[in-house]
Amino acid sequence: MLHVLCTLLLAGVATAVPTLVNRDTAVSAISATVIATYAPYASFASAAYCSTANNWTCAQCENLPGFVPYATGGDGDAVPKWYVGWWPTQSTVVVGHQGTNPTQLESLLTDAEVIMSSLSTSLFPGISSSAHDGFMEAQADTATTILAAVKSLIAAHSASKVLTIGHSLGGAIATLDALYFKLNLPSTVSIKAVTFGLPRASFPT
Repeated sequence: MLHVLCTLLLAGVATAVPTLVNRDTAVSAISATVIATYAPYASFASAAYCSTANNWTCAQCENLPGFVPYATGGDGDAVPKWYVGWWPTQSTVVVGHQGTNPTQLESLLTDAEVIMSSLSTSLFPGISSSAHDGFMEAQADTATTILAAVKSLIAAHSASKVLTIGHSLGGAIATLDALYFKLNLPSTVSIKAVTFGLPRASFPT
């Protein structure tokens, strides 16, 4: 059984290998000031892995003083951990998603579901695109719950900005969330997705 599972996983990895492309190899120095602007986003992405995001007490959480968590969920296995909260210094609603948990089988199997299927017509009506089955299912598991939390914070703070963020698998879910929010929030709300180590999540059809 283990041999069959490993074979399937390796087959999925082989299928997902991208085509190499030529890239500009020039190196440009980035100032410390510019790097500092990335730091909060890295902390938000890392915080999604924390078991204490609900009370914002983890090490990465401490890098973001003033942030107020509103809703959290996920088990870090079948459902990646997630949080929704209010970033007062930027007047922004933040949605963070955990990436792949290499210690949990179901999390790894989510990545291995590499078949591409059409986006859900109930969550993404009118969008002609296909997406990675595992990423799409992971986003669908929490989509309506997270949207409700986002809407509550927008109403409570008269917010006009929403940030979705994540690393790896979390980045893929954050990307799909951004599209989902675009379809379900007022046009006056600006939606921004920031991802780290983003895998290919979808393809136009």
